[in-house]
Amino acid sequence: GQPEAAVDSCNRAIELKPDYAQAYYNRGVALTELGQLEAAVDRYGQAIQLRPDYAQAYINRGVVLTELGRLEAAMENYDKVIQLKPDYAEAYSNRGSVLRDLGKLEAAMDSYDQAIQLKPDYVEAYSNLLFNSQYKTDLDPEFYLSQAQKFRLNCQPKRKTLSSAYTYRRNPTKLKIGLVSSDFGDHPGGY
Repeated sequence: GQPEAAVDSCNRAIELKPDYAQAYYNRGVALTELGQLEAAVDRYGQAIQLRPDYAQAYINRGVVLTELGRLEAAMENYDKVIQLKPDYAEAYSNRGSVLRDLGKLEAAMDSYDQAIQLKPDYVEAYSNLLFNSQYKTDLDPEFYLSQAQKFRLNCQPKRKTLSSAYTYRRNPTKLKIGLVSSDFGDHPGGY
């Protein structure tokens, strides 16, 4: 929770051992938290130069490049991760999101599906697949329903009772009302 101190520690580690790829990677993570995205891309690149098979550095660099709007470069990073680790479900899901942003809906659907094949309980990939499906003009309702049912099976409740042991006043001086909704994020209802 202290990214500035983390950057300083990584800098010191690099001074002591200039070929320490993990220190460059960690510095990239801390810089990302600080919002210094261009510097983070460079640090992930340095980690990759030292360790060309560093899949996590490629994936993080892809995430940052996506945030910077450099989608083609992000795609290259996700493709490299898939080349290095063909069973890395998150790389397929992230790749699907970039493909969606590039307007390549069918390829995005295939990428999300591949992520789900590799990790059947990957809730985010199901969510992305269903979200992406909304944009298809030839959407098969049966396909959508089957995917939604699979998604539901992976969304098990964390506890059986949803109510808390709340105690209330018999004669309150103020009435407090609150609202909780899942529609505040990237939920289809929000659109």
